[in-house]
Amino acid sequence: MNTILKHGIRFILLVLLQIFIFNKINLFEFVNPQVYIIFIILLPFNLSHARVMLLSFLLGLSLDFFDDTGGMHAAACVFAAYIRPFLLRFAFGISYELNTLKFNQTPVTQRLSYIGLVILTHHFVLYLLEYFNLERMLDILEKTIYSSVLTFLFIILITLIFKSKKT
Repeated sequence: MNTILKHGIRFILLVLLQIFIFNKINLFEFVNPQVYIIFIILLPFNLSHARVMLLSFLLGLSLDFFDDTGGMHAAACVFAAYIRPFLLRFAFGISYELNTLKFNQTPVTQRLSYIGLVILTHHFVLYLLEYFNLERMLDILEKTIYSSVLTFLFIILITLIFKSKKT
């Protein structure tokens, strides 16, 4: 399947799943999984930084449009995309630097740390913008941590279900 078509379908499917399924999950009245960010996590590592940021902006903007959240998702996605190269370098080291990184062939601990860092970063910015009050930092951190754990579990489950046969 064409790479552009594959990522386009993934984009649309994740936005729809987030809107119609994952946004309805409201555990303990404040924990929401933001599973759509798996799109940013799984973008090709050799894709230009500008394209990753543009696609991330469009992803966040799509969620903002449907959730009426005034740019919070777009800002969080763009920030996650902006620091993505640093997180890749941190999690995968020399493999990322030499452009020899194959996600499914890396050690599980490296994959999990990369996924977790992207989720935490995205969620922290999202909830910081939602509360927009540093006096509520404990609430921001609490919502970030709990939502990140739930998002992480859903993303791991999704990656296991749809694991590529090509390794």
